[in-house]
Amino acid sequence: MLTVYGQPNCQPCRMAEYYLKREKVPYTYVDLSEDTQALARLKKAGHMQTPIIETPTATTSGFNVDALKQAVVEVQASTATYTDDPAIDTGADRN
Repeated sequence: MLTVYGQPNCQPCRMAEYYLKREKVPYTYVDLSEDTQALARLKKAGHMQTPIIETPTATTSGFNVDALKQAVVEVQASTATYTDDPAIDTGADRN
């Protein structure tokens, strides 16, 4: 799961949310102006700029397209499903 920590009137936060919606990536939004415990935890970890993007393996702060792309890849990989059901034709055996 991916979490976006942001604040009101944060254009970079809106840009990050737009990007994730465009990529159809599920995420949770946390408003740091309302969640003081999350704000304190993230500040203690050195994150001083929003948006803060948190995945199970990484946390980045500030609007960073490369970090967003990596977060999308991570989330998509963790939600991908595999099936060996022969009734599902993937076309993998075609030349």
